[in-house]
Amino acid sequence: MKIQQDIIFKYLDIIIIEAEIAEASSSKNILHEKYINPITDEERYEYFEICEKTVSLGSKLGFMIRISKEEDWFELTEKGIQAKELGGYFKYIESIKNKELKRKNKEYKIKNKEQRQLIEHLEIKIKHQAEQIVKLKLSEELATKSSNTDVKLKINELVREIDKCI
Repeated sequence: MKIQQDIIFKYLDIIIIEAEIAEASSSKNILHEKYINPITDEERYEYFEICEKTVSLGSKLGFMIRISKEEDWFELTEKGIQAKELGGYFKYIESIKNKELKRKNKEYKIKNKEQRQLIEHLEIKIKHQAEQIVKLKLSEELATKSSNTDVKLKINELVREIDKCI
């Protein structure tokens, strides 16, 4: 019988939560006492397979190390202890994802702040250049026009043009 991977992860979560930190634990003891009660030969075979695959997966992922020749005796590693303290395998994975999201969020906030400062700087520069353009146009007009009325009209025209831009 092929045991589905999600079942193995479920039992890995249970074993991590139920394991004793200070002493060696047995997956068979943990699972048999509260979760799986094999009666038939087929159920016992499946039960032993679950125990084997669960401890193998836990070892492979770094949550536990095997400590005896019997496949089901293990001790939690530092990672396993951390997972236990967080509430099991699934909470540990969720915690890791949350840390990564928080790190990325912080990164994006920093980039966002830098971009806002750049935009602010460029807006100031644009405003300054617009003022310079007005002054240059005004000085050109004063140099080419002789009457005060023409100058006043040109100034009003430039002011309206600037107002439209802003």
